[in-house]
Amino acid sequence: MVFRASLARDFPVDFLYTWVDGADPVWRERKAARMAQFGRSLPPASAVASVRFADHDELKYSLRSVAAFAPWVRRIYIVTDAQAPAWLDREHPKIRVVDHREIFPDPDACLPTYNAAAIESQLHRAPGIAEHFVFFNDDMFLGRPVQPGEFFGPDGEPVLFTKYSRPRRRDWHFDTARIPAGRDELHFVRMTNARIAVRDRTGVEVHHDLRHVSYPLRRSYMEELTRETYAEALARTAPSPFRAPTDVLPAYLHSFHALATGKARVQHLVPPSAKPRFKDLLHALRGTPRGDYVRISSPGYETRLQAIERCRPMQFCLNDTLESRPEGKARMVEFLQRYFPQPGPFEKAAG
Repeated sequence: MVFRASLARDFPVDFLYTWVDGADPVWRERKAARMAQFGRSLPPASAVASVRFADHDELKYSLRSVAAFAPWVRRIYIVTDAQAPAWLDREHPKIRVVDHREIFPDPDACLPTYNAAAIESQLHRAPGIAEHFVFFNDDMFLGRPVQPGEFFGPDGEPVLFTKYSRPRRRDWHFDTARIPAGRDELHFVRMTNARIAVRDRTGVEVHHDLRHVSYPLRRSYMEELTRETYAEALARTAPSPFRAPTDVLPAYLHSFHALATGKARVQHLVPPSAKPRFKDLLHALRGTPRGDYVRISSPGYETRLQAIERCRPMQFCLNDTLESRPEGKARMVEFLQRYFPQPGPFEKAAG
């Protein structure tokens, strides 16, 4: 994809992160109290497991990647639940910490929440957020210098990053009963809900599989989806305090709707080869955008980390899962320290 040099002048681009410190005792007390309210309606244990809220300083390294590889970003929003990382320089002019109460229109009814989908449904309400913004989980990283035109097209349309060069029809894309065993079932149920909602609204079946990296979003698209197009589905998701099978995933809903209505571009991210290959050289010469999603619990994850370090892809995600072992988490932190060794401008000065 060719970057238009005028793009940064045409409109600003913000980055937005969601972040939580699951070790904070005050936060844990609020979570326990919220769970107690459910009684017999408690969600599955996997939906509230502590690993979903664990912090290994991924955000610090992700912000280092932004400082190194996307210095053009206008502002960086960090959406939190009355928290902020101790190392973060909140006085930096590009940093804006936003509390959940600032983005939920009815905070007393919806908060506290421990459902990422509920939080995602309100991200476009962050005060002053640009029309064009890129949503990152805190375990997503840039791996090389990037330009705004790699996230938004010449007319401002979002660029959606996919696993495959072409759509692949899957039985489970529109049938939750067919979701393959071994996957994060609740995640895929909510993704399928988003596909079904888009099909029912537009008549178009979207079979693209998005790679789990950053999500370029349009504020006005999200406003329209929330206000009108998918008001019922998003209104059902927003007050849900824990992951639920009735949710939709808002970032996917935005992306699938944009694809179905011709308001987005697709960019296939080629994963780095596990071992050095001639194709790697060809991809480098052609400037092929590359990216990967690595579960730290998956077999061969260390080889894939080595491949990322060797190929320097556009972006990647390192996911700490329910099955992750302590040694895997330690390897991940060691990798991040090697990849992003220099403290960034968004960190407090040492000492």
